Amino acid sequence: MYTFAHIIAEQNQGCWSAWFRDRPQTVCGGEDWAHAVAILIDVHGSPKMDWEQIRAVDGMTREGHAEFVIPYTRSWHYPITGTGN
Repeated sequence: MYTFAHIIAEQNQGCWSAWFRDRPQTVCGGEDWAHAVAILIDVHGSPKMDWEQIRAVDGMTREGHAEFVIPYTRSWHYPITGTGN
């Protein structure tokens, strides 16, 4: 089962702000939504977030407002076995 971080980005007077839905007090700003979201993840995100899998939430994205989900990577550990020759 995947777990996701939910990010909200809003435009206000030409600037964009982004925050995690469960941490609205942690806000980062940027020139556009992508810049604000990238700074938020870089500064307050987790290294376990899979940035390449970020997706917009359909129906929650409109002019001046965007919402995204980003999954956390799974932490699978495989045993290392020797070749035994």
